Amino acid sequence: MINAGGGDNIGFAVSARLAERVVPALIESGSYDHSYLGTELRTVDRLVAEANDLPEATGALVTAIVDGSAAEGILEPSRRTVERRGESIPVGGDVILAMDGEPIPDRHALSTHLALETSPGDTLSVRFRRDDETITRTLTLGARPSVSR
Repeated sequence: MINAGGGDNIGFAVSARLAERVVPALIESGSYDHSYLGTELRTVDRLVAEANDLPEATGALVTAIVDGSAAEGILEPSRRTVERRGESIPVGGDVILAMDGEPIPDRHALSTHLALETSPGDTLSVRFRRDDETITRTLTLGARPSVSR
């Protein structure tokens, strides 16, 4: 057994597709604006699907919406939680199923779609489940706000 001791090795990776979008903007202007939906999300896993009486464990459940964001007035967040197997599960709220016709199986797929396929100011189609109804609406993406340090 070899023990490296002094520290942990940490690696970070950026996809080539994302680099192809970001690097030219950084070279030209020194900055890059990321698309921003303005939601907090949770992947619809088996526990979330059961707690929400959903037919399948797929999609991204909206758990919060940022005031003034693209999602405000279009999407509805969950407003309560229930306990399942010792875990607090959000109940209610819209489940995002697709964006511009692309399936959204989980919150990571939604983030990837926004990062690789959209820009601030783009209008996109969002298909979501609210209660027992599937709804499609359009919204215009904003730019991700700066993080204060």
